[in-house]
Amino acid sequence: MQRGTTSQLSLRASLDAHLERSKRKHMKTLDDILASRWKRLGGSLLDGLIMLVIIIPTWFPVGVFENIERGEELSLGQNLFLLIFGLLVYLAVNGVLLAKCGQTVGKKIVGTQIVDSETKQIVSVWKVFGLRLVPVHLISQIPFAGGWVGFANALFIFRKDKRCIHDLIAGTIVIDLNKISNQNLEPIVTTPVDEVE
Repeated sequence: MQRGTTSQLSLRASLDAHLERSKRKHMKTLDDILASRWKRLGGSLLDGLIMLVIIIPTWFPVGVFENIERGEELSLGQNLFLLIFGLLVYLAVNGVLLAKCGQTVGKKIVGTQIVDSETKQIVSVWKVFGLRLVPVHLISQIPFAGGWVGFANALFIFRKDKRCIHDLIAGTIVIDLNKISNQNLEPIVTTPVDEVE
């Protein structure tokens, strides 16, 4: 098998093999390969930092700092611009990594990966972007209620399956690649589940 091709062992086969080994070791669930809450937080913070470095300079021409100085809220136009620009920057920064390996830059650094909760394969970039990212970001723009939705989304990480609201909407889980590699499984390269007929 040539390394880096879709003919390599799929993620699902790797996870199934891991679960089989887990059963033999009396492990009960998939919990032992889910990314920890700390790793998920670390990846998210790194992604947020990268986004801020790119987006903050746009606050000058849009007038964000002027509004802050005057103690005024942002206008609808300013909010829409920042939302759309932020989503496009996210896609530009993370799109290739998401498409190839189900990771953002932050997830790549901390060693986690987004996969489909049923098939355990990498999901398409459009599913991650359209279902995992956009809905929660759009809802978070609603005055008052949006802030609570964002807060609830973060708190969902304390569920047993460590899935936030955006994971439930998109049907994804976040796994720890280091836990898989520690089980001596094959490297994971797979076609996004949305591209398989």
